[in-house]
Amino acid sequence: MPEPIISMAYLRKRNFSIPIWVVTLANFSFMGGLVVTPFLFTERLGWGLGAATLLLAVRPITFSSCAFAGGYIHPRLGARMTPVVGSSLLAVGMVFFALSAWQASLGWTVAGLFVVAIGHGIQLPSLTTTASDAVEPEDYGVASGMRGTLTQVGITTGMQTMVIMIGTDITGNSLASSYLLGAGAAIVAVALSLAISPRSTSL
Repeated sequence: MPEPIISMAYLRKRNFSIPIWVVTLANFSFMGGLVVTPFLFTERLGWGLGAATLLLAVRPITFSSCAFAGGYIHPRLGARMTPVVGSSLLAVGMVFFALSAWQASLGWTVAGLFVVAIGHGIQLPSLTTTASDAVEPEDYGVASGMRGTLTQVGITTGMQTMVIMIGTDITGNSLASSYLLGAGAAIVAVALSLAISPRSTSL
């Protein structure tokens, strides 16, 4: 074979490589926060795990609805601004969770659940479309595989790292530190999104 599974030339296309890294960082934040939030409910808000699980259902429902809407938002905001807005909302939602950890506030928690789900939901279809548009049709499969692999890297790394951040002595500060790490990853995703070209799929 003249080159590995995927052409290395694609990695030099910013509208292919950058959306993949944005997805990786966004999933680091989104899924890491998902694993940490039950600790927020049980250790800071005093909820039982069953009741916490029912409220946590808000997040996947909102995420799924917004992912559906993301297909309509992408053509209007464009390949650059859609993930900028989405990752920004993800960062804001993580800050809401941090405030909840410090203040033991149900209101901040519910706000965080909605905001992170909306942000991540609206940007995923856009990022997937942008990366796919940057490759030739015959490479859709392998490009999707690469995106899926790095998505899983982001998910597992986020889960492990953010749980490690809260430690064994779970406090408001340790939970907030974990959420702020997730916010930091989302902010990096925003910065990377600004480099996506809104005009040409060939870049």
